[in-house]
Amino acid sequence: MQPYQPNQPSLLSPTLSQAIQAARSWVAENAADKPGYLGAYIGGSAPTLSPEDRLPAGSDTDVYLVTSDPTPPPKPGKLIHQGVLLEISFVSWQQLFPPERSLSNYHLANSLRYCCTIDDPEGRLAPLQQQVANQFSSLVFLAARRDQAIERVYSGLTGIRYDRSLPDLVLSWLFPMGITAHAILTAAQKNPTVRLRYLRAREVMQANGMEQAYQQMLSFPGLDLITPELAGQLLDRLEPLYDLAARIGHTPLPYSTDISPLSRFTAIQASRTLIAEGAHREITFWTLTTYARAMKVLLTDAPDGYRQYLPCFEQALQSVGRLEQPAVQQAVTDALAFLPRLRQLTDRLINLPAE
Repeated sequence: MQPYQPNQPSLLSPTLSQAIQAARSWVAENAADKPGYLGAYIGGSAPTLSPEDRLPAGSDTDVYLVTSDPTPPPKPGKLIHQGVLLEISFVSWQQLFPPERSLSNYHLANSLRYCCTIDDPEGRLAPLQQQVANQFSSLVFLAARRDQAIERVYSGLTGIRYDRSLPDLVLSWLFPMGITAHAILTAAQKNPTVRLRYLRAREVMQANGMEQAYQQMLSFPGLDLITPELAGQLLDRLEPLYDLAARIGHTPLPYSTDISPLSRFTAIQASRTLIAEGAHREITFWTLTTYARAMKVLLTDAPDGYRQYLPCFEQALQSVGRLEQPAVQQAVTDALAFLPRLRQLTDRLINLPAE
């Protein structure tokens, strides 16, 4: 694996053509001859670009490896190949087929709809992707995907255990609250991006006269409290914590490659750019996510470092008013109470008849 070099232009902003070439090369060298391998495709936001368009700085290229194994192995995560930052994930054929299964899953359907197949040795992927593309805008499947997103908000927030470690607790409420943005993006037939979910939801909601509801969505994780100055300060305090966790982390975690030298540009520099562009509240979602993940790395592999940076983490949570348990519980209650309104908003976006 190549070391991360912040001044490497092709890494920071390759064209889509370069990214696809690198992905094909990596798949041919590392996956195509493995047992159960059925093919690979590009997902995420990259396929929406033209071949010579450059990916936004800090963005990776999502590569999905399709396997016949019904239980896919853990994803390799982020890596650099031919100067391009790739994020490699596995998906089982059973998750994708029949097409109705893909069409009812808001992450899978969006990644398949652009038919960006990079390897299809058995000829299975291309027909499946074409079927998904043809039916992607069907009201039946739009409603199913929207319902899935809202259900994930509900199940995530009602399943919170407050006796968990502080990093685990933060992740357990932060991500379900953020899926409210995914419900909006799914209903609007937009990419349910992970890091920029609130920014993309803001664009949709402002364009459709939903500004007040958007402010409510920001308020659940406390992002409405963030000023540009505070967002910058949170990043300043995150930087040494991130670097320590990236250096010493060795226990595999689902997000290990998000706390590594490979992801530092995205977590720090790209976030500073977005703050300067007025997305200070939106990008603080990812700043808080990165705080919690980095602290989990320290708790797992460097307890002394965890204790050292715990006050910093607590200060970050205090900045959004989510350090004390009663405040978190109230935010969870408010987010759950918002779900009927979220359903109404998404009905408008997908033009469903009123119930």
